[in-house]
Amino acid sequence: MLKKNKEILKEAEFALAKKWGQAILVSLSYILILISIVLIEKKGLLNARSILRDLLQIAINLIITGPFTLGISKYYLEIARRENPRYNTMYIGFLDFKRAFITYILTGIYTTLRFLLLIIPGIIAALDYSLVYFILSEDSDISSNDAILKSKKMMYGHRKQLFYMSLTFLGLFIASIFTLFIGLLWLMPYSYVSFSLFYEDVKKQHDAEKLIIE
Repeated sequence: MLKKNKEILKEAEFALAKKWGQAILVSLSYILILISIVLIEKKGLLNARSILRDLLQIAINLIITGPFTLGISKYYLEIARRENPRYNTMYIGFLDFKRAFITYILTGIYTTLRFLLLIIPGIIAALDYSLVYFILSEDSDISSNDAILKSKKMMYGHRKQLFYMSLTFLGLFIASIFTLFIGLLWLMPYSYVSFSLFYEDVKKQHDAEKLIIE
């Protein structure tokens, strides 16, 4: 049986107790990178043609989101495990660019197709694929599609718990608006470490059930 969300959130606080400084720096770096990209896109020739600007924005997002998500997932997973990740861990996804990029494209396509059916199937798809980057960060041999299938299999029976946890962080995100989004610097590490701990819990149960079957 998995830990309750309250236990996971409390454990995330303990894991971050002496790691807040660097964890916030990672959050700040990522946010500044995103802001820089937006500012660059508004300069020069791109101001003359909004279509070109929009296409560039889409291209840049497609290129960097997967690798950054992989790197950041690995960074916060190491914090959840009480390890001492380096700051540059957030960039390691670019060393595994192909899998990170393909995974982002595939999960985006699968989730969008489900959303086209109805909102609820789309939400379920997003929950099903939520463990993909953690899986990729631990298994350098697994393919993008296999990681997606594994995430979906691992999430079976656990979607409701992750959905409620996500609602908690959605509430905190809304609250961060009143801090001019400065609160995101703390919310990003807190949420990622919590999701990492959730993944660890689900993984242990999945591995245990696999051993029983075998």
